[in-house]
Amino acid sequence: MNEFIRQHKLIIDAIPDPAYIGGEENRQILYMNKAMCKRIGYDATGEICHRALHGLDKPCDWCPISLLKETQDNSYNKEIISPLDNRSYLTTLSHFKGPDNKDYILTLFKDTTNFHTIEKQLFQSQKMEAIGKLAGGVAHDFNNILTVIRGHAQLGMMEIDSENPLWNDFNEIEQAGSRAARLTRQLLAFSRKQVIKPETITINKFLNDFGKMLNRLIGEDITLTFKLGENIYPIRADVSQLEQIIINLVVNSTDAIQETQITNPEISISTTGIFVNNEPSRSESSIVPGNYVLIEVCDNGCGMSREITEHIFEPFYTTKEIGKGTGLGLSTVYGIIKQNHGEIEIESQPGFGTTFKIYWPCNKNLRPEEAIKNNLN
Repeated sequence: MNEFIRQHKLIIDAIPDPAYIGGEENRQILYMNKAMCKRIGYDATGEICHRALHGLDKPCDWCPISLLKETQDNSYNKEIISPLDNRSYLTTLSHFKGPDNKDYILTLFKDTTNFHTIEKQLFQSQKMEAIGKLAGGVAHDFNNILTVIRGHAQLGMMEIDSENPLWNDFNEIEQAGSRAARLTRQLLAFSRKQVIKPETITINKFLNDFGKMLNRLIGEDITLTFKLGENIYPIRADVSQLEQIIINLVVNSTDAIQETQITNPEISISTTGIFVNNEPSRSESSIVPGNYVLIEVCDNGCGMSREITEHIFEPFYTTKEIGKGTGLGLSTVYGIIKQNHGEIEIESQPGFGTTFKIYWPCNKNLRPEEAIKNNLN
């Protein structure tokens, strides 16, 4: 280490972001600060920059040093994605001459990965909000039309004898209208325009009571287990909405399992009382800090790719064959949770199953429920 770099070592180490000083001609790292050592896992002083910092055998295609020479500027900014860790960085290069009249370049790496993640989440949230407004408006108008159609069909059934062939025609109209009305209710749930009747619910007791119905829903071939946590605070929710959420997620898990040939198909539902903070480790999450009940629905089914999970909550989006799904089940779940100021996250990978995580605000002013020990199977 030459005297010039030794004199500025403390200043470079004080920089919180990864940084290093390199030679302009040979791309050799002359000194790197502690943050850069932490980023790559060791001190690469003396090595070639593109190998140590990006895991490449040749200079980077975006190499800012080359661009710095081309522009003849003393500084240069460029955003890159490093192949070493697949994270995005805003790199800032500053060219200067040392007292030895040699050329040096100071490079800073500002990690922008979380910024882009939050930006993407904001865009997705705005898109879902816009779709919700459109869906809610269409559902409301369509519901008014259906009310007229079903009303006249019911009047027709009242006016004629049930033995009359026309009675069956009126009945078919009314039944079709009823099915369409259910779709509009799902759209209204997604757009958060449903009228709800929230009440205080102890989630473990709710799931315990709901278990028998869920077992009948999934059949005998799939094992359903409950892992219910201790000291869970009560939540405020509409019971029918909560039932709809659990049913839709369990049905989704059942469908995913049926697409595989696994010998031990399983769905598990767990509850945990947690406090979400705003630590940097959660910087990629949009969850507001506070107390929540975390409800997880896990399966060992076929799993989903990232491309699918990015659209999974959009209305009418489905991976099922035509006629086998409306694409409104998970969008309804999303809308209900958002209406109740909660959040939902998904973890999935093809071949490794799926986990839905529901963060539901809880009421710490009420006494926490005791754990239900008799886990269901």
